[in-house]
Amino acid sequence: MSGWTINNNRLDTYRFPDGFILRSGAIVQVWTMSGVDSSVMLYWESEEELWDNEQGVAYLRDHTETLMDSLAW
Repeated sequence: MSGWTINNNRLDTYRFPDGFILRSGAIVQVWTMSGVDSSVMLYWESEEELWDNEQGVAYLRDHTETLMDSLAW
């Protein structure tokens, strides 16, 4: 998933680390706080709120910026 991104309505953007691979059937959590990346948890390293608890959209884009998926709440 090198070059893939997640962004919100304000276009705050997280870029997956170079060399990161998400295997078939695997799950990864992306946290907005600070931490140490692992194969199952990645950290955005943001010091500000990036998501609205009431409503919002998360966009997942591939390395060519093609929209692959989105989640609205």
